[in-house]
Amino acid sequence: MSAVRVTLIFPPLVQQAGDPFGGIPAMPTGIAYLASWLRQKGVDVNLIDAFGEAPLEARPFKERYVARGLAVKAILDRIPKDSDLVGIGCHSGAQHTVTLQLIAGVKERGDVPVVIGGHHPTIINEPFLEAGADFVIQGEGEIAAEKLCLALDDQLSMDDVPGLIHSEGKVSAPEEIENLDEIPFPAIDLLPLENYWNLGLSHGPVQGRHIFMISSRGCPYDCRFCTTPRICNRRWRARSAANVVDEMEEWLARYGVRDFHFQDENFAVSKKRVKEICDEIRNRGLDLSICLPSGIKVETIDEETVVALKDAGCRYICLAPESGSERVLELMNKPLDFDHLRKIARLCRKLRIRTGCFFIVGYPGETEADRKQTRRLLTELTRIGVDEFSIFIFTPLPGAAAWDDAGELGRGWRDYEELCWSPRWRPDYRRMSRWRRKLYLRYALTKAIFHPFRMFRHLANIVSGRFETKAEMTIRRVFKKTSGEGN
Repeated sequence: MSAVRVTLIFPPLVQQAGDPFGGIPAMPTGIAYLASWLRQKGVDVNLIDAFGEAPLEARPFKERYVARGLAVKAILDRIPKDSDLVGIGCHSGAQHTVTLQLIAGVKERGDVPVVIGGHHPTIINEPFLEAGADFVIQGEGEIAAEKLCLALDDQLSMDDVPGLIHSEGKVSAPEEIENLDEIPFPAIDLLPLENYWNLGLSHGPVQGRHIFMISSRGCPYDCRFCTTPRICNRRWRARSAANVVDEMEEWLARYGVRDFHFQDENFAVSKKRVKEICDEIRNRGLDLSICLPSGIKVETIDEETVVALKDAGCRYICLAPESGSERVLELMNKPLDFDHLRKIARLCRKLRIRTGCFFIVGYPGETEADRKQTRRLLTELTRIGVDEFSIFIFTPLPGAAAWDDAGELGRGWRDYEELCWSPRWRPDYRRMSRWRRKLYLRYALTKAIFHPFRMFRHLANIVSGRFETKAEMTIRRVFKKTSGEGN
């Protein structure tokens, strides 16, 4: 047990001004798991969720961006003066600069040690150390943060803290938790849950009170556009089905939550485990709904899995074909069974599970002919009954293999915040943006012709606020903003 008092901070949400494809509002479940682990070890933990505390506050940030949530000064004012350690979670490059500002602000107010963790600093760490951070944790944070607290309490040597990069330049190897069931349920009591529930906007389509779940970590695949292979070394670890459903029951009993959104990087790696989770839900007689908004590799599920998910309450699945071109998929190192994709899409339509699909345009080496193949696949999937599409313009991400593939496409950006799915700095951005708009128009026209009643259902859901797709949430949010009801 350590007497160190820790304050954890999840920074505001930062996105490009006028970009409807960025800034997904999501409960910071990862930092809530870290808080629960530390509390279990006897550490006094305070958590500041800067976005969740003020999700309707928005202000200009660095001229070209918008920051949503508490201002930096307001965050600093909320840090207890008796904090012995300040930990800042930086999930992506979008939070790069605001994290630097927080480091500087903490250091200006005293000499409390600052540690930075998260996906982005696992890859890019020097700027945070140069800004004044004392430590950066690479990879998973639970064991490292626990041992760092012990080291600060003089119960352990700093050299024994795994995954730690010291400001003096020392680096130690990360350590992962093999049995994820050992991690207590996330400390969501430290999050402003009502603010998220009242927001009516999230990564997956919300229907009232919802909770983010993480039932596994990592991914065994090696997609070149993704940073996960480097961060997790292509390892996939999973919680047991009983442990996952125990957590769902906990939030149902404590908060009345029935809507669960799984944010795993690849939820369905094991069909056996998916079926076990579904069986646990049914055997316990739980009336729940399940969303899988992060995208799953379609080959990891089969007809039996989809039926089991439906019987357990699944209402939304996002698939991730990425491209309609086999040649581009080979460049991405993400092979796709197109016939299986069609089969799963048809089955979801039959079972009334809403579906979305991810596509990436502008991947290095992609040609006009490749994009036409993507257009044909999008049109076919729309006719089959896929409910919506999320279309991203490729941007290279630090740590991803495609960072080296990008060539000229990877040059021209100035801020890490620009490494998003609308990379306006790309020399061909206007052309790619036109392609994206044409794909969305093709989807809308095809759907209006082949599924006109679905279009009316979308409108009804937008009005009622009981969402079945991500697009319905976004449209209602834009409407509320333009009508003056929200920011």
